Amino acid sequence: MQSIAIALTRGLLVCAATTALASLATAAPQSHLTLKAALDAAEQYSLALKAEESAAEAAKSRADLAGQLPDPTLKLSIDNLPVDGPMQYSVAQDFMTMRSVGISQTWVKGSKRAAATSAFNRDEDVAKARRMMTLTELRQATASAWFKSHFSAQRVEWMNRLHAEITRQIQAESAQYRADRGTANKVLTLQNALARLEARTIAAQTQLEEDNLELKRWTGQSLPANPADEPDLAKTRFKLDHLAQHIDKHPDIALMSALEQKARAEVVTAEEDKSADVSYSVMYSLRGPAYSNMLSFGVSVPLQIDPENRQDKLVQAREALARKAERQRMEATREHLAQTEQWWAQWQGDLKQLAVFDEKVLPLSKQDVELTMAAYRAGHSSLNDVLDARSRELQAQLDRLQLAQETALQWLKLEYLLPEDTNP
Repeated sequence: MQSIAIALTRGLLVCAATTALASLATAAPQSHLTLKAALDAAEQYSLALKAEESAAEAAKSRADLAGQLPDPTLKLSIDNLPVDGPMQYSVAQDFMTMRSVGISQTWVKGSKRAAATSAFNRDEDVAKARRMMTLTELRQATASAWFKSHFSAQRVEWMNRLHAEITRQIQAESAQYRADRGTANKVLTLQNALARLEARTIAAQTQLEEDNLELKRWTGQSLPANPADEPDLAKTRFKLDHLAQHIDKHPDIALMSALEQKARAEVVTAEEDKSADVSYSVMYSLRGPAYSNMLSFGVSVPLQIDPENRQDKLVQAREALARKAERQRMEATREHLAQTEQWWAQWQGDLKQLAVFDEKVLPLSKQDVELTMAAYRAGHSSLNDVLDARSRELQAQLDRLQLAQETALQWLKLEYLLPEDTNP
């Protein structure tokens, strides 16, 4: 029985410890940002997106207002009031004096109000297109900052690795020198190489700090990129051969299309403005007790005395602006198709270069260091040869990281070019 109790107690302790460790792991603060987390944080943090959302709300409110008739006008007046004589300032003695109250209403045709509503709805579409363009730019800028932080951290890591190796070699050579089996010159050579590496490391760390600050500018969080999280740069959801079918989803083209539709809606409003608004009024006039009261009705219509040089000119101007918007969109479509093909070609070329580094350059650099170290131990190579080989390996790694960063910057242009709900 005692052994069973001890076993149960141990089991309970293990469960409690496991639960505590799990809760600590869950509560541990996040130390790095994945790319997806950075993109999500940037979207939540951005005020530019909220500004475009406000613009869309404003346009929608104006569209709702445009569909209504103008407010009626209330008119109160005293007409023909005597200012001298025995009836001076009397409102009831002179037969011409009237106290009047009236109301007028301007009547805007339903088609005219519908045209104005449509124009403001196009404003809402423009605001939504601007938001999408802003979101695309935001995602690309955030991803760019994330990749810069990501690769800067790897540069620092490689330099720290070499720093540790040279430090161990200095310790070994110092021990050899103290045992009279080495020379002071070897120790000084290694110390000089280490000092030079430390200077480069400081520059790399400074660049990493700058890149982290740039990432913070977009995400609002003081967290660096996760060095272990790197998307597959050889794959993207973007398909070049389907771009022409979805070019209307390109943020710039979508915005220009919205602006074009806005211009065409303004042509319709100009056409509708050729028909004048009619105002109707009714007025009741009260005179003195000895006279009859009066009721008046009125209709007022603006006289379009020269429509060919006024209203028609406005329609022509709006039509010209609509043609301008259309041609700008078509030209921009050509430009973006060509630009995207260039991005694709650059990305493919960078991937081929990365393959050369991974399959040839880096393995050869590593082999160079191993062979030089073996020759140095056998007394067939100098310490400077070893340091040169390590320097070449480090430079190869740094060149590979720089190329990977350039590849990532081309990749993100394609990956985040179209909205996420587009499957080209």
